[in-house]
Amino acid sequence: LIACEVSKAPPCDSDANCPLNATCSSEKLCVCDDKYVISGDWTKCLQVQPHPYSSADKCEENSQCSGWMGVGAICSENMCVCKDNYHYLHGFCTKSIGLDEKCTEDDDCYEGYSYEAVKCDSKKKVCVCAEGFYRINDAYNVCRKQGISVGDECMFDMDCAGGLYCNQTAYRCANSSKDVFNTTKVPWTPIEYEYKEGDICQTSCYPRGKLECFLDKCTCRNGFSNYKDYCTRDLGETCSNHSECAHIGNAECSGVCRCKLPYVKTKDNRNCKLARPYGAQCQSDEACMTLGGGAYCKADGIYKNCNCKQGYHYVDSLKLCIPDKVPQESCYQDFDCVADSSSCVNGNCTCHDGYHENSALCVADVNVLGDYCLNVKDCSISNNTVCKNSKCTCVNNYFATEDQVTCLKGVAAACSNVTQDCAADGSSCIQGKCACPDNYVGSSDFSKCLPVVVKGRKCEEDSQCRDKLGIEGGACVDGVCGCKEGYHFNNNYCWKSTKLGETCQYESQCYLKSGLLDRVKCRNGICACEFQYEQAEDLECRSGVGKEGASAAVTGLFLLIAVLNMRDGWTAGRP
Repeated sequence: LIACEVSKAPPCDSDANCPLNATCSSEKLCVCDDKYVISGDWTKCLQVQPHPYSSADKCEENSQCSGWMGVGAICSENMCVCKDNYHYLHGFCTKSIGLDEKCTEDDDCYEGYSYEAVKCDSKKKVCVCAEGFYRINDAYNVCRKQGISVGDECMFDMDCAGGLYCNQTAYRCANSSKDVFNTTKVPWTPIEYEYKEGDICQTSCYPRGKLECFLDKCTCRNGFSNYKDYCTRDLGETCSNHSECAHIGNAECSGVCRCKLPYVKTKDNRNCKLARPYGAQCQSDEACMTLGGGAYCKADGIYKNCNCKQGYHYVDSLKLCIPDKVPQESCYQDFDCVADSSSCVNGNCTCHDGYHENSALCVADVNVLGDYCLNVKDCSISNNTVCKNSKCTCVNNYFATEDQVTCLKGVAAACSNVTQDCAADGSSCIQGKCACPDNYVGSSDFSKCLPVVVKGRKCEEDSQCRDKLGIEGGACVDGVCGCKEGYHFNNNYCWKSTKLGETCQYESQCYLKSGLLDRVKCRNGICACEFQYEQAEDLECRSGVGKEGASAAVTGLFLLIAVLNMRDGWTAGRP
């Protein structure tokens, strides 16, 4: 059966107007021949590709794949595959329906690693676990093989009932280490009189259930694939004996070709891969499917390991990746809830006493200002609060009471022209704002008014010194008003210390470490030494070749000349 896909076609007057492998219909439209589909740009007829999940035929467009595999097929990297949320079964891409979802037939239901595991309930018409399988905790969307007796298949100890355990060598439920299990393999033998794929044909190929004549060549039908040139059953296809599935390693016949545990099918239904536990190395997502649909093969450096997808977490007791549940979401067990300090209460993830929900987390209740917060939602202990640097604190112009539970109006807070409205010590309501009296300033915590102080007087905060010494340079240093580091005091003000050679605007800015500020001035916008001093290497102004130095040099020169003249006179007066 080949699925049909409706597409437009280019107009024509005759066959000559149509591309190769197309004819002009009575409706004057180019129609591609059987087994061909029109390209998206109408320029050619593309051959339907009859080899899903195979590089034997390279596709160009989705229609080449949907023409054989159904509307759920796409062309990906020149290979026909099923698109996301579709699974490959019986040679077609079928929409995947999970547990508890509406279905019409068994093939609609899909559970990652086994076609036997799920079925469509004939009465409720929803997907459920099939007979012989159980749903983990009757809650999670995974059906696992249920072992009732010794010898039944299993993956984990929890799969075996009645006190049995899962023998991790044979993957069979066992009562003791002495139990022995048959592991005989059945060989695959081709049927000699069958046609091979690729044989030339005119109308049909034998057996018709496996092959069809496709463009004059025998081709495997949907649900069958080429194995050593013979068409053999895919996993999930009906069978009557083990030999019909023996071409697939670690497969057997159980009504359909299936993988023996601990093996799981690949996406193309042609191989059985060893299932891997959580954290073990893997090559593909299929190897992790026994951990549930929330598992995948995660690249981790040069290796890949079975891990949980984002939004899932691993529960060792279930051997399963289950969905993350946050506060206020439904749950079945405590381990569903991923937020710290939460548990499952009455079917919902709930924060423990002393904690509350905020942004999918359980955050400790705020008992006093200064406690940890995630955002302002946590700071409901008082009005006029904010979450700053992860701590609940009062908003600007408010301050905390001594017991740290209430925010009161401080200096500069809005008020109702009533002095009692202002809680800061010494403040009053002036023109709608809590203000300090003249020559007082508000403290940094807005809780009181402090007197303005001059240099050398005792202080508590920098703000007390800034009114007199400057906003930038004034500071309370060791309890006394002065200039902060990098500033110096000159003319009753704290100036930013500007060194020799640096730009200046006022003479008071220029600074010498020696404190001899009368030796420096701001000349032409640059701090420089007075003329009678010269700049030393340590950026000080020192006595040098100024005017006084020049006079001394001249005097010394005259004295030297006088001495020389006297010596010449003595020499001349000798006999």
